Amino acid sequence: ASTRGDGIEGEDVTRNFLTLPDIPREISFKGEIEIRGEIYFPIKSFLQMNEARRESGEKVFANPRNAAAGSIKLKDIHEVAKRPLRALFYTIGHVAPALPVNCQIDLLAWLKEMGFPVAENYLQCRDHDGLADFCGKMEDLRGKLDYDIDGVVVKMDDFTLQKKLGFTAKSPKWAIAYKFKPEEKETKLLGVEYQVGRTGAITPVAILEPVYISGSTVSRCTLHNFDEIRRLDLHEADVLTIVKSGEIIPKILSVNTQMRDPQARELPLPDSCPVCHSPLSREPEAAIEYCTSADCPAQLARSIEHFASRDAMDIMGLGASSVARFLEEGIIASIEDIYRIDYERVAALDRMGDKSAKNLMQAVEYSKQQNFDRVLFALGIRFVG
Repeated sequence: ASTRGDGIEGEDVTRNFLTLPDIPREISFKGEIEIRGEIYFPIKSFLQMNEARRESGEKVFANPRNAAAGSIKLKDIHEVAKRPLRALFYTIGHVAPALPVNCQIDLLAWLKEMGFPVAENYLQCRDHDGLADFCGKMEDLRGKLDYDIDGVVVKMDDFTLQKKLGFTAKSPKWAIAYKFKPEEKETKLLGVEYQVGRTGAITPVAILEPVYISGSTVSRCTLHNFDEIRRLDLHEADVLTIVKSGEIIPKILSVNTQMRDPQARELPLPDSCPVCHSPLSREPEAAIEYCTSADCPAQLARSIEHFASRDAMDIMGLGASSVARFLEEGIIASIEDIYRIDYERVAALDRMGDKSAKNLMQAVEYSKQQNFDRVLFALGIRFVG
């Protein structure tokens, strides 16, 4: 068993794959065959596992998709076996000799006969009306399934027609994805946190009562800028309707004003930096408020994090938590200090040690070889990059 990888070469996960309880160990087919499917976490099992991890102090998973992708690649097969992974199969690749089927519907029936689990919600449609009706029913059903879906794949059923239509460079011409409208959920506004970026830009972030939507639990959502708070007319403890843009990024759609407490106060907007308390400024015709201090600790920390990030100088071991700690301990006080780090002081820190210090030193030395375009990006000069 292999992961999809880059489409040409994947990772061998056979041992882990065989821990899944619903995978047949033998099939009656004699020959060579590649069977394609997808591994997933049932939503109910995922939520139960996350709750258990939360209670035991372990880090919880962001969503079922990422949890499944990471779990199947674990080196500890016993840990994989503990996780409630499941799989669904939907097509084949290379096969010799040919199967006695000539359409997708018959292929799914054959896979079931061989013992491979397939999704139960599929239909052979004869016309556009039947297809539209099925897509509508699946959209109504999406919240009741034990796995997340964001649409329906529509395929030409006949394999002869599939072969005739062929492929583009990236996808088959005989299949298309029909995407549902983004799932909407209501939740409560608990407060607003104001973050300071590396350029001093102030970004308000809504703190939400956690709500499960489109594959993950959402508890935070960007409000972009002060104008967005004014546009939404946010009040304390408002009930909000949220969606995920592209099924990924949480977004506030609207406020349910009918559920607003008559005594609720309008959210106050700050006039000073939440970190250094310097005055805020706003450029003409701009939507962003900026901290006016060149010595703002938050700006410094974000600038160093950006400099060391993967797309910039790519200094492993110098993430947000390490930067905050090194600033607090006085090990660094500027970007240039990265290249003057006292690694003996780093090694002496709790939970660091000689190995971590050595790895950081190697990463810093390696960063000196980066191309100029990365250096320019790392410096984070406004309007340059």
